[in-house]
Amino acid sequence: MSSVVIKDNVTIGKNCIIGNFTLIREGVIIGDNVKIGSHNSIEPHASIGSQTRTQGHCMISEHSKIGRNVFLGPYFNNPADNTIGQPIGEYKPNPAIVMDNVRIGSKVVITPGNVIGEGCIIGAGSVVTKDTTPHYLYYGNPAKKIRKVEE
Repeated sequence: MSSVVIKDNVTIGKNCIIGNFTLIREGVIIGDNVKIGSHNSIEPHASIGSQTRTQGHCMISEHSKIGRNVFLGPYFNNPADNTIGQPIGEYKPNPAIVMDNVRIGSKVVITPGNVIGEGCIIGAGSVVTKDTTPHYLYYGNPAKKIRKVEE
C-alpha cells in the first residue's frame, strides 16, 4: 500500500486489500475480503459489506451503506449532499444505500437518498435519481428500468 491514509476509529475486516492513494476517513467500517481500488475516497462513517470490490477513483460519501458482494466500477460517486436550493442550516447527509449483490458500472452517480435494490445492475454512465426495484437492470441519464435480471 502506497500513500494510503486511514483515519481514527476505522474497522477493517480480514483479508482486505486497499489500493494506492486511498483515503479512509474516521468511523468507516469495512467487512471481510473487501478489495478497494486505488484513488478511492471513503468518507466518514460509511460502511462497506464483506466480499465487496471497488475499482479506482470511487467516492463513497459519508454515512453511506454499501452492501455485501457489491461491485463498484471506476469513478462511482454517491454524493450525500442534497442541500442545493435549500435554506442554509445544519448539514445532514442523505447518502444513497446500495443493497447486497449489486453490480454498478463505470462512472455511475447515485443521487442523495436513493436505494439501489438487491441484485440490481446499473449500466455504465447512468445517473440514478430514484430508488430501484430489486433484481432489475437500469441504465441511462436518468436511469430507467430496462428488464428483470436472473436471481
